Amino acid sequence: MFTLLLVLAVMAIMAVTLSPLTAAAQDRVLSREIEFFVQTASGAPKGCGMQFTYVFEDKTNKAGQIASMTGSLTWYDDDKGHVVPFLKLIGFDFPGGPIARNPTPFSIREASITVDGQTFHAIASPCEDSHAFCGGFSMLDGVVISHGVEGGAGPTLNFNRDAAALDTSLPFDFLPGETQDRKKWGEELKAYGECGLATIEHAKSILGSVGTSNAGTPPSNVANEPTNRLRTNDTPVVVDSHPQSNRECIDGDMASCIASAERGDANAQIMLGLIYESGTGVPVDAGEAMKWLSLAAAQGRPDAQSLLGFLYETGRGTTRDYAAAVKLYRLAAAQGDPDGQVNLGRMFASGNGVQRDYVEAAKWFRAAAESGNIQAHTLLGGLYAGGFGVKRDYAEALEWYRAAAEAGDTNAQTGIGFMYEKGHGVPIDYVQAASFYTIAANQGNAVAQLNLATLYEHGLGVQQSDTMAAKLYNLSAAQDDAKAQTNLCRMYTEGRGVALDYVEAIRLCRLAAAKGEVVAESNLGAMYANGQGVPRDYVEALKWLRLAADQGYSGAQTNLGINYAKGQGVQRNFVIAYGWFSLASAQGDNKAHELLNGLERYMTPAQIADAQKMARDWLAAHPVKH
Repeated sequence: MFTLLLVLAVMAIMAVTLSPLTAAAQDRVLSREIEFFVQTASGAPKGCGMQFTYVFEDKTNKAGQIASMTGSLTWYDDDKGHVVPFLKLIGFDFPGGPIARNPTPFSIREASITVDGQTFHAIASPCEDSHAFCGGFSMLDGVVISHGVEGGAGPTLNFNRDAAALDTSLPFDFLPGETQDRKKWGEELKAYGECGLATIEHAKSILGSVGTSNAGTPPSNVANEPTNRLRTNDTPVVVDSHPQSNRECIDGDMASCIASAERGDANAQIMLGLIYESGTGVPVDAGEAMKWLSLAAAQGRPDAQSLLGFLYETGRGTTRDYAAAVKLYRLAAAQGDPDGQVNLGRMFASGNGVQRDYVEAAKWFRAAAESGNIQAHTLLGGLYAGGFGVKRDYAEALEWYRAAAEAGDTNAQTGIGFMYEKGHGVPIDYVQAASFYTIAANQGNAVAQLNLATLYEHGLGVQQSDTMAAKLYNLSAAQDDAKAQTNLCRMYTEGRGVALDYVEAIRLCRLAAAKGEVVAESNLGAMYANGQGVPRDYVEALKWLRLAADQGYSGAQTNLGINYAKGQGVQRNFVIAYGWFSLASAQGDNKAHELLNGLERYMTPAQIADAQKMARDWLAAHPVKH
């Protein structure tokens, strides 16, 4: 699946940080259809309503599986100055194949609407469909569902599926992608959004009055109608309809979908790009994805530009081209597309395709964050925590992290946990750290699993448990986290929390060492030198120890010095051995210090001087990183 999300490391999340940025997967709306109508009785308008269908990738709970949300929202004003909406939602998963095939309904635990920064939670009511969620809620006077059409933040519909954390926020801004006259559309919708006010006397005659005690439930005097929705016996009259996707593409009718795309329909082109990239009902074909997204991007669609930029950045379906990715991200970002803004900021932070510029990265992350993008909140928090492009400000970092964490972002939750673990802007509190790590770890965040495992291993904020530590390291290692693989490798060599197993330890350390993890390289060298899990091989040991030693890792420098002192896998050379011992000793390695003193007895002053010069020359060429 497309992942226009961030792949760098957030400064305040990782126990050892080399890069300031990261973000977790976020559900992505692929398409939506919205239809507005006026509810009538005997031909007279009595209330307002909308029907909608969203198709999205469920990255929070289903690893990018396609899902859909269909529902309706109807509303009117009561005599106490409240806008009273009624909501019905039905969700479906599509575990493979076109959207029209094998839908599996999922339950919705709760729902809410956010307007003007205020979140209103629905009061659940009986629903005739066992798979649906029904509920109503009261909103303050002056908060109308059409807010945001002429600027500012539009409303969002939020829902939690099953017992999971916040799953998706759907943008209820009602701005159609292909409507050119947005001002006119805004005026139409604003008038429509006031439908309840304009017809309140008519609505009262049918709906009666909704008081505080039963707000969210239609009164019992609505004859022969279920008490979970606003409805009359008349057929809804469509006021305006602005579909933002192609039904044939969603339903898996590829022939019709392709025909629409070939006629120049940008929505169909984008849907085809997504279908071919994800392999939804067709073989994965990155080249076809590139083709259709390029056509939509050429029409100026920012979502297509951002998606196409991701393909260029990752080299999927084309040769990797950071410069082309940056160009496309700029086009999308200039149109206010939050994904384009986040990705452009990410390129400035990484220095891919542009000169690294954290100030510029912060600018674009802030723009996306102000549009409500959760990943941007987390990334901005990471910049403030690390002092990248902004003055280091832990209080500001915590504020951005908390906003994202409350929305369910696991990287933000992990970042807060790290701040409590290290005492960054808050008192050190291992219990709080463990709490935040646990929330994120239970949702599969690999860094949270790694950091929580470390707390369990050392008994900080939790009861010490090697078994729990090994279990969590294993979960993180399975997601290819190099540090978790290294720590689990060590646990296997020590038989802590797991049975002693040098073969498994070698496997894990090889995986981590292949990613340049310095401790894994050093451990691998030591195991080859000792013949643990593999036949003893001093030449192979020297290869891995040198890789780690050249990165400034003191343990590897000490072991490399031992190999030279003993002539293991290399010709004996006290000068080189002394030089490595000197480098490790300067970093506080006590074993290296003892070996250094012992070796002096066998060396001349000239040899010692040569060794010290070697160490100075090495330091000049290799700044110590550890």
